[in-house]
Amino acid sequence: MTKLTMYDVSRILGLDQKFCEDLKNKYESYEEDKKMFVSKTLWDGFWELYKKLSEVKYNQFLQEAEYGKRKLTTNIMNEAKSAVWKDFDDILAGKPQEKNEMEEIRNKLKFLTQKAQGNKTNNTPLKN
Repeated sequence: MTKLTMYDVSRILGLDQKFCEDLKNKYESYEEDKKMFVSKTLWDGFWELYKKLSEVKYNQFLQEAEYGKRKLTTNIMNEAKSAVWKDFDDILAGKPQEKNEMEEIRNKLKFLTQKAQGNKTNNTPLKN
């Protein structure tokens, strides 16, 4: 597993390209409380996305096993989690994702963004 930067996490989350670039260029210059806010928000979103996509992959793999397309093993959840990490690596490598997977990710991100905005303080993470 590769060490992820805030820029990597923002790309995996599918955030706006301008936001990702601003984060890449300005994150280190943020004040500590702002860094912590941005970091916590992005990591919370990342782990929530990872958890949800792992569940989706797990259910997909179970369905494949039911139809004889995959062998059912006791390791199927770990296989699902590994598949999600591979998807994340593919995103970082610039490999195109299947359209329905990306739409699913976007929907989850929209939910997470709305959830984060509900918990937002008066600080906005990108203003210097």
